[in-house]
Amino acid sequence: MLCHNFLFFILLIIIFTACVTSECFQGQVIAQTTKYGTADTQCTFRSMKVLSGSSFKLPFPDCLECKCTKTSMTCCEFGFASGKVVPPTGCVAHNDACKLVFVKETNSSELCKTTKRTDKSKNKPFTSRRS
Repeated sequence: MLCHNFLFFILLIIIFTACVTSECFQGQVIAQTTKYGTADTQCTFRSMKVLSGSSFKLPFPDCLECKCTKTSMTCCEFGFASGKVVPPTGCVAHNDACKLVFVKETNSSELCKTTKRTDKSKNKPFTSRRS
């Protein structure tokens, strides 16, 4: 009986969990030595220079989180920009700045139980920039 309860619990978690797949890409790293012999490593992103060891997040509409190390620059999309989204059954995804909001298919003002929201602003239609 305990095994059946455990399997039922796992099944509930799968049903009520949304699947979001993030898209990531690599940026350019520039390593150089100054005229005084100091090793200087920087990353570039959209003509912006970023110091090695730094990270940053870009707000809507980009919704990117980037990290620069001495060997790589990695940027990953998050929220609505993350790529493929599979909402829970009976729900649809809406864009709420860089956050995903899941609402009922039959009533767009009613949130699905997997979503927590702190403000009352209007939902915007979900669009994915990746296919």
